[in-house]
Amino acid sequence: MLYAVNSTSSLFTIDKLTAAITLVGSVGFQNISALEFDPTTGVLYGAHAGGTTAGYLITIDVQTGAGTFVANTHRINGLAIDASGALFASENGLFAGSPNPLLSIDKLTGAWTLIGTINTGNVLGLTFSEIYAPIPFCFGDGSGLACPCGNNGAPGNGCANSVVATGGHLASTGTASIASDTLALHGSGMPDSSALYFQGTTTINSGLGTLFGDGLRCAGGSITRLGTRLNVAGASSYPGAGGASISVRGQVTSPGLRTYQVWYRNAAAYCTAFTFNLTNGLSVIWTI
Repeated sequence: MLYAVNSTSSLFTIDKLTAAITLVGSVGFQNISALEFDPTTGVLYGAHAGGTTAGYLITIDVQTGAGTFVANTHRINGLAIDASGALFASENGLFAGSPNPLLSIDKLTGAWTLIGTINTGNVLGLTFSEIYAPIPFCFGDGSGLACPCGNNGAPGNGCANSVVATGGHLASTGTASIASDTLALHGSGMPDSSALYFQGTTTINSGLGTLFGDGLRCAGGSITRLGTRLNVAGASSYPGAGGASISVRGQVTSPGLRTYQVWYRNAAAYCTAFTFNLTNGLSVIWTI
């Protein structure tokens, strides 16, 4: 969705194909100099450039257009939020003796930190070119938490299992967009047995995971079981043909972080007395 605020403090959406506008509502704050959407939380931020030294940060309700004051901050001309949710700002005046500074801004308090000087003329806008590609994490390859029996897998995989010494691997294709969900999860390197694809809302142990069965459990928080698949030639995928999409099955209704993993059966006598193992984890940022 393309948003804009005009000089009369109204929030609009703009049709990308025709430039037709649709009024959302009044923001209630004048002279908003910058807008930026946070893909990790689904929050729209606005900034007021202020006078010679002061400005302020607001959030804007994308359903009603209403603005809410967050905090006073430095005068801002450009906002940008990266894939982690960190907020950055540009300003074309002086900050602590530094012309054209790049600042980091605390989204809760408005507190700013000088990063450095942008060595060019007045900087009026910022943006990131980042694509929110899924990020693998929590590897059973010895780079983080040790596997239960020293059964390390290959780099980027889960812990080794009785059939595949390199361990199970989780990857994805498609786009994690709520409005146009084409995300698919692909597990490989597993025995030809049942495999449960599941979703979490956080990582475990700062992304290092915790010992679980013959492997590491990486996805935590609120857990949703997406579905069980039967591996063929050591691999399977979710969703299957005609199945519910991940956003529907996982009840992903707002932008933000979700984590994914495959918990698969490994019944052979191997490693611990447990009869299961897991792939690496996959961190996904959903957008509108």
